[in-house]
Amino acid sequence: MILFNFSYFQIEGIFIDKFDIDLLGWNGSLESCLDLFSGLIGYHIAPNTHKKPDECIKFEESLKSSKVLNKWQESKGSHGETPMFHLFQRAYRNFNANDFNKLDMEIQEKGLLLAKGQVLFRGVCSENENDDWTKPVSTTLSPYIAIYHALKNGNTKPTKIYVIEVSVDSSVKAIIGPFGDNVDFGQEYEVLVSFKRRPIVIEERTTGYFTFQLLRG
Repeated sequence: MILFNFSYFQIEGIFIDKFDIDLLGWNGSLESCLDLFSGLIGYHIAPNTHKKPDECIKFEESLKSSKVLNKWQESKGSHGETPMFHLFQRAYRNFNANDFNKLDMEIQEKGLLLAKGQVLFRGVCSENENDDWTKPVSTTLSPYIAIYHALKNGNTKPTKIYVIEVSVDSSVKAIIGPFGDNVDFGQEYEVLVSFKRRPIVIEERTTGYFTFQLLRG
């Protein structure tokens, strides 16, 4: 049986835990996720002939039942309302430079520090103009959601799938959630992160239209 390991740190008196992704077979290398990504890509392209990988199904159940993520939600609530984040979720395509500046200020004022070693996912297609890492970056705890966003405009266009690990020497802030089936965008398991700069590429694999990268930042 796989057990979750928690690492702790303090921000303004609130302890936030790291949510581990061991159930996906993660061992710190990009290679450990490639079979999962391949299975999710096949499932997205042809759901009638491919099934969602079992490890992803189990992981999604762990997202719904996680006590760690419940604590994330409680900590998020204690930091007040985040109107720019909610506007971003509904209308990010319309954001201009001033909107992104306000969004970044909101993250700095109300965001939570991510645990060192926290792993996040992100998927972008060639038509996604918000792949500028100097602006707040939308990531997810769900590899399925990352694949969905990468392929939502088609599977014959250049696509990038990122696995992003928060490094041990950084202080990365993010606004999280809301999570759950009963709230808008809850199934996205979104973590909006302010990296300030593009994380470092640790590993990269390219297959056809798909480029997979392990980033650390």
